[in-house]
Amino acid sequence: MITSNGAKIYNLDKKLIFTSNIDKDVIANLLRYIDLDTDIIMHMYCNEKWYIHKKNIEKYYYNYRSSSQYQVSDFYFFKMDNVSKIFFTSNYFSKLFLLKEKIIDLFKSDLDWVFSSKTCLEIMSKKVSKGNALTFLMKYLNSSLTDCIAFGNAMNDMDMLKIVGKACIMVNSDLELKKQLPYAEIVLSNDNDGVARYLEVFLKKSVLS
Repeated sequence: MITSNGAKIYNLDKKLIFTSNIDKDVIANLLRYIDLDTDIIMHMYCNEKWYIHKKNIEKYYYNYRSSSQYQVSDFYFFKMDNVSKIFFTSNYFSKLFLLKEKIIDLFKSDLDWVFSSKTCLEIMSKKVSKGNALTFLMKYLNSSLTDCIAFGNAMNDMDMLKIVGKACIMVNSDLELKKQLPYAEIVLSNDNDGVARYLEVFLKKSVLS
């Protein structure tokens, strides 16, 4: 299982076989951006927990589609060990874009970034991406990237989709992703079980051949 955009990889026994966390000193410096704009919320993934900085969430927290449950925390008193990913959310893409410019200008040697959607700016260690994680995992399994099928719908999937043997993107994917990957096969959205339907057809063909 690859999680947190590739920051952590677990084997079938749930043992952590790869991790690349954000440096504690970098996180401490990032805290200066917590309260700059009340339209932007700061989040952290730490181990298996999802934390959101303490503020008026009901008013400013955008509708994040996830079954996971967050915990409200005051990051000024937060133990910053094992933070795999930080992300900023807002209903205003222009504000997130300006924030990204500021952060990368200061931490470009330490951090990488991606917009997983126009409302979510994700910040990770420089070593982290889904593509890097999948490359590591294939070496770990002694397998080839050309044997992989990958599915994606957002810009944080692009480097992974570029390196696999078969790239599939959802019909409702980010338009920029479709533009960057014109050769990728378009499949149904998750609302229509696109991944499962594709694999069902693919596996039937594999058995017959």
